[in-house]
Amino acid sequence: MSAFYKLLICVLSLYYLMGCTEDENKKKPITFFYTGFLLPKYNIESITVDKIMRHNAKDSLISSLHFNNFSSNHTITMYTNAFYAPQDGGTILYELDSLGVIYGKSTTWRQHRRLHSNNDSIDEIINTALEHIILHSQLDCYQCQH
Repeated sequence: MSAFYKLLICVLSLYYLMGCTEDENKKKPITFFYTGFLLPKYNIESITVDKIMRHNAKDSLISSLHFNNFSSNHTITMYTNAFYAPQDGGTILYELDSLGVIYGKSTTWRQHRRLHSNNDSIDEIINTALEHIILHSQLDCYQCQH
């Protein structure tokens, strides 16, 4: 093999290795998005943590549950606006203390929304919280039975 090709291989190898190192040092920002019934499946709008929904101060507290996920404590709180919302405009919101609303459901219609993240650790906490919502009767959606 000629010296030119050996030099070219060395330069390309160094360029590749330096490119990988730069990519590893660049961290993607943590973003969130909601999916659910009647929400778009494509072109999902990413939001930052400060744009995650929160319950309204007028909403009524229905229940809460504390759970532990890998040595971090969390609280899921269930709220509703059904006592002041229009007849078919009620919602049930499940809010995770460290994030905001992770799941919401209409009290009348078959509509819901669920929070996701591009960060695996945060998504794991959201999934664990959703499992607690499903499995614990004190977080039962009293008006949402379809």
